[in-house]
Parts: sequence; structure tokens; C-alpha cells
Amino acid sequence: MPRLLFCAFCLLIFNFNNVNAEEKPVDPGNGEILPLTLRETVEKTLKNNVTISVQGFTPKIREKAVTDQESQFDPSVYASLTPAKNKQQVASVFAQPNVSVTENLNAILGLKQKVQTGGNYSLQWDSLRAGTNSALAPLVPNYTSQINLNITQPLLKNFGVDINRTNILIAKNDVAVSDFD
Repeated sequence: MPRLLFCAFCLLIFNFNNVNAEEKPVDPGNGEILPLTLRETVEKTLKNNVTISVQGFTPKIREKAVTDQESQFDPSVYASLTPAKNKQQVASVFAQPNVSVTENLNAILGLKQKVQTGGNYSLQWDSLRAGTNSALAPLVPNYTSQINLNITQPLLKNFGVDINRTNILIAKNDVAVSDFD
């Protein structure tokens, strides 16, 4: 491929104006003779070369690979809402009503992210709403909430900025190489 480009470049430098061939080029569509100079022939050949056209997309693909590798350090938000309902026959004669109905609603909202040192952190808020039809329950509904912060940092495997950014650096080098191709 580089040899073809070098030959085409040399021919353009010497500026041959006419095709010196015994047969004249013929348009395959309608059989008419197309008078082309050597420069026009080379330009048309390079323009219609599929391999060269495909290689034009390589830098854009490589840039997307860099974005893909950097995305592993993007934070993510998650949430869940879980309802639960439980009916149970009461075993005591003193309890009113005879069937105990418990309704719970658990909500979770959180944020998690991988950091460049190889560690992870997550911040999570949990909330629970518990309700029952029991006459013995002190507060109906009952609410509980908590906030959790978890930080994890490996000390041996995958520890350090260099090891975690290796794929990003490789993708950036691939972009630089594709710019020269």
C-alpha cells in the first residue's frame, strides 16, 4: 500500500500529462473513449480505492476507543424501589385482627465510581417504610433511613494509577499511529 502511494506521488511530481498507451481508455458504461491524463487516472484510481476509503475511518474509530476506555472511570447512579406485602394468620387469640398484613416499601438510591488508583467508592441511601394493620404496633407506618459510604482500595492487584490507565494510554497511542497511516 505505501509502495502504491509512493509510485502515485512520483508520477504526479513528474507531471505526465497524457496516457501513452496504444489503447485508449474506454468507459465501460456506454463504450465511449475517455481521454484521461495520467494525473486524472491516478487521482480517479486513488479516489475509488476501497482500502484507502476505509482507512479514512480508522482515526475516528480509534478516538471512540479512547472514550470507551476512559468511561470505566465514569460515575454511575442507580436506584431501586421494592414493594413487599405479607399476609399471615395470627396465632394469638388476643390479637386483633385475625390476619396480620405487613406492607414494606424499600427505596435505594446510590452513586458508585471506580477511581484511577484502582479503588471503588459507593454512596448509598436506603429508606424503608414499614406498615402493618396490627393494633399492637406502636407507630404505623414506621420509617427508617440510613446512608452508607463504602471505599475499597486494593493493595496488591490492580493497585496504582499506571496499571489502571494502561488501556487509555494504549488507545491514545493507537490514535497517534492511525493519524500517521
